[in-house]
Order: sequence, then structure tokens, then C-alpha cells
Amino acid sequence: MTRKEILRDKKYIENHIGEISVRRMMTLYNKYLNGSDEYIFGMEYNGEIFALRRKHIPLKYCSCQTDHKANDQCLRIRHRAWSSKEIANSRDAIALGSAEEMYKLYTCDTKSGYNGGYCFEIALFNYYKIKGWKQDNKRADKGGDIEINGTQIQAKFCPKESLATITTTKKLLNKINELLKEVA
Repeated sequence: MTRKEILRDKKYIENHIGEISVRRMMTLYNKYLNGSDEYIFGMEYNGEIFALRRKHIPLKYCSCQTDHKANDQCLRIRHRAWSSKEIANSRDAIALGSAEEMYKLYTCDTKSGYNGGYCFEIALFNYYKIKGWKQDNKRADKGGDIEINGTQIQAKFCPKESLATITTTKKLLNKINELLKEVA
């Protein structure tokens, strides 16, 4: 990536916050912040947790939302009735079990959804028989949440009637500013 390309993307983001399409946000995320090779994203459907493993998160599951007060735009996975049903009925869906049991087993707070992502990661570690899960704050550009056979995988869980943030324009601009220092 050249300095010119990075500066062009920075200017685009700064001048279009609130107007950036889902497709463009995902392109920018993959270009600057995605340190993983694949995604596993999950949703709750009829009280069960289902997940899909994909190279990319399909754009139809995503939305962009603008926070005008913070001058920021977020790219998120949005839980919708049709999307969770579609994931659950996919031929390659991973069934992780009852949502209630998952939350109970891992003592997660189902009301706030705060620990839903951690519960999801633990369930995936158990599903893939990987030992040693621990809560981390590893940045998405530094790798995935799970490594399976050398593949870095980013896990995203969207609890019922909720959103899972993939990235924000502020995170993109922070990474771009880091890169600009490196290529100065």
C-alpha cells in the first residue's frame, strides 16, 4: 500500500462519515483492520445458537449506523429474524446448542449481551476442541479470536435483537494514521 493510497482513503473517510456504504466500509475494514483469514459469526434462532464459518461476512447481514454526536459511523452485523433463520437453516451451519444453556454454563449476562461474544468464543473453543480460552483484548488487525489449523478466525456473535460492531470510522482512521507514520 502506498502513502498516496492511504491518504486517499483517509480523506474519503473524513469527508463521508455518515454516508459510507456498507460495501465500502467492509472494503476499508478488510484493507486496514482485518488481521484474520476467516470469520465465524453466530446468531440466536428459536433459543439455539447457530454459527457460520466464512471467508467474508456477507454484506446482507451488515448495516451502517451513524452517530452524529460522535462524528462516527459503525459497520455492524444486525440480528434480524430472517438472517438468523437463514443461518440456522444453512447446510453448513454449526449448531452450538441452547442459548440459555450457553449463557448459564459460562455465567454470562444475557440482559446486557456484554459477555455474549465471550460466551460465543468459549462455545466455539469447545466445539472445535481447543483448550486454553482466555479473555483478551487483542486488536482485530493483530489476528483472530480463534486459531484453527493455522487459520486466524474472527468470531462475531449477535445476540437476539442486537448488533455486533465490526468496526467504526474512528478505528479505521486510527489505523490509517498509524500506517502513515510507518510509511512517512
